[in-house]
Amino acid sequence: MNFVLVHSPFNSSFSEKLDKKSFFLNRFIDPVVNGDYPSIMRSLVKDRLPTFTAEEKKLMKGSFDFIGINYYSSTYAQNVPEDERKVPTSYSTELSVKESTTKNSIPIGAKSEGIEWIYRYPDGLVQILDYIKRKYQNPKIYITEYGVTEAKVEGRPLANALNDPHRIDCLKQHLALLLIAMK
Repeated sequence: MNFVLVHSPFNSSFSEKLDKKSFFLNRFIDPVVNGDYPSIMRSLVKDRLPTFTAEEKKLMKGSFDFIGINYYSSTYAQNVPEDERKVPTSYSTELSVKESTTKNSIPIGAKSEGIEWIYRYPDGLVQILDYIKRKYQNPKIYITEYGVTEAKVEGRPLANALNDPHRIDCLKQHLALLLIAMK
């Protein structure tokens, strides 16, 4: 899996919509675990989504050794009111969800250098792993990437570039929460 965003509910009335996060995550996992796309994806994408033959479904189902996760950040998700919705033409508009890195002007986590959308939010990785564990009966998972970006700053001395306590702190936070989640 190349990229995952955890969608934390913007408010409690949106929690029932939160299940639609499965659209983002399960579109990769469901075909190899269950042999088909998730039903939420089928209902939203309709005839724009390819269908699999019975033979293809059989070949895909269970055709994985592990689930690989690349995790960098999370966002809040908020329902888009009906009158503001666009005609769905891609996965980013299918769900009618507004993503935000802030809630009440407070960021979801510390902002990283270098890439605009990356905020440090270790809880997001734990939420993804817990979700996959529960939904897919605890498959083998490898965290293939996670971390924090750093901006390329011309003239930054190498000693300063190598002194990156924010990166060490980020890794420690993620690993500490992963350890708790594994127990």
